[in-house]
Amino acid sequence: MSDSESEKTITFQDRIESLRRFLPHIAVIASAVAIGLFLRLDPVNRVQALDLPEITDAPPVVEVAEEEVPIIPQDFPPDDDVLFIQDDATIIRKVDPQTNIPARARTSPVEYEVLPGDSLYGIAEKHGLNAETILWSNVAVLADDPHNLTPGQELLIPPVDGVLYLVQEQDGINGVAKGLNVDVSTLIDYEGNDIDKEEPDLIPGTYVMAVGGSRDLKIPGPVLQETNQTTSTGQKIFRAFWSAAGSGACAGEGSYRGPVGNTSFVWPANNRSISGYNYSAVHQGLDIAAGIGDPIYTSDNGVVVFSGWSHWGYGNMVVVDHGNGFQSVYAHLSQINVGCGQGVSQGGVIGLAGSTGNSSGPHLHYEILFNGARQNPWSYLQ
Repeated sequence: MSDSESEKTITFQDRIESLRRFLPHIAVIASAVAIGLFLRLDPVNRVQALDLPEITDAPPVVEVAEEEVPIIPQDFPPDDDVLFIQDDATIIRKVDPQTNIPARARTSPVEYEVLPGDSLYGIAEKHGLNAETILWSNVAVLADDPHNLTPGQELLIPPVDGVLYLVQEQDGINGVAKGLNVDVSTLIDYEGNDIDKEEPDLIPGTYVMAVGGSRDLKIPGPVLQETNQTTSTGQKIFRAFWSAAGSGACAGEGSYRGPVGNTSFVWPANNRSISGYNYSAVHQGLDIAAGIGDPIYTSDNGVVVFSGWSHWGYGNMVVVDHGNGFQSVYAHLSQINVGCGQGVSQGGVIGLAGSTGNSSGPHLHYEILFNGARQNPWSYLQ
């Protein structure tokens, strides 16, 4: 055998040997291809390929109606009650076992017992009302004076601002409406009054609510008498007489003569802060902070026309007439240092601060009057 024939024989044998080594791999690949082709067959062909019996009793096909999915707008507002929104746009809301049904606004009065430390303004604020409403509606208890407020009292708290009025014998609906500064329709239309629209009569002993109404406060004051004096502008001057105020009234006060004021009022106490009520429609004076025994000064030159006890709730009181239509009042004093008819100078000590009369604590109740009408002291004090 030649060398070329020998090389050919070796090459052929090597190829056969190599093919023999790859046969297992080829078998695996062929099996994988067969399985893939089998899986691609549809179920019917697959059954036939597996030689299984044909299924003829197939379950009936049930048509399911397509649900209508709500469409939620893009600007769907957030809601505290919405927990989440499902994929099918169904809104799932929270379950709140403590949901409260909003209470209707009350239409009838409620009772309130005055507590230590209460004030007219504090009680009004607790109930969302004006202080005037509390005072107007409790005239039988407070007598139009906030200083009459004491712990243990029972007040009627109206449902809204206005006047709660106790109907008296012979009261007519027209007269009540006029006295409380409202229209008759205001009384009839208010649900809490329960007035028959066909026959709008008032029942004595019952309460009616004058919503938004008002009435004049019956604040005790001096009796006025015109004098012969006139100002440079021709304005008439009235002198206020205090004989109805109590035992401290000075006899013959109309004939007193003495220093005349300059209408420039200085502070009557060392403190210049309010301790209690400020000036308002329901409290026509200032409660100035002062401890028991602190000196109290006259605000302007004048003559004492009241010196002693006042049964209006003012306790020990001094009134100074300034001879020009103005008078000044100093109340709740623990001590009085001046007497009737005595002339006083601006800044002189007329007494000591205290807590006499209707007072919840030591302070000075101070008023300024012109022609007998109470003024706002803030407009005059220097």
